[in-house]
Amino acid sequence: GGGFGGGNRGGGFGGGGGGFGGRGGGGGGMPAQVVGQGKGVVKFFNAAKGFGFIQREEGGDDVFVHISSVERAGLEGLAEGQQLEFQLVDRGGKISATDLVVVGDVIPVAKREPAPQRQLTGEKATGTVKFFNSMKGFGFITRDDGQPDAFVHISAVERSGMSGLNEGDQVEFDIEVDRRGKYSAVNLQPRQG
Repeated sequence: GGGFGGGNRGGGFGGGGGGFGGRGGGGGGMPAQVVGQGKGVVKFFNAAKGFGFIQREEGGDDVFVHISSVERAGLEGLAEGQQLEFQLVDRGGKISATDLVVVGDVIPVAKREPAPQRQLTGEKATGTVKFFNSMKGFGFITRDDGQPDAFVHISAVERSGMSGLNEGDQVEFDIEVDRRGKYSAVNLQPRQG
């Protein structure tokens, strides 16, 4: 029996096809062309995503700005409202800002932690619940020290592990102030006694 023995044909496919992908090494092929100067304010910038937009003083479309241009300018990020001068470059039809120069003061970039809306004053107080409306979700506590009544919100009551307050309950609590200067009771505890 002689078998067929042919199995060594069919090498030599797939050998061509090198030599792709070698073109246009310069960042997408199109050299960046400077098409003008611009001036404007940062409309928004997302450092996490690494880009933002500048609203041009002279109007027209907002200009894209990449974090690499920001870092080359020695900045960590751009704050909204920051004034800048820049070169406008055209990369394959897409205009972006480069060579950023800060105009006026550098606005510090918020680290995305807004100012505390509320803070504890460090006071502890005791008082008696004057009234509490669980439907509306708030009430007032008459303070034992004669200070104005403390506002109390249902969320503070629930965070304290209580289901609600009843008129006449004796409680102790911390005082918190919000940025409008309004005082409220938090960290409530029933006062034994």
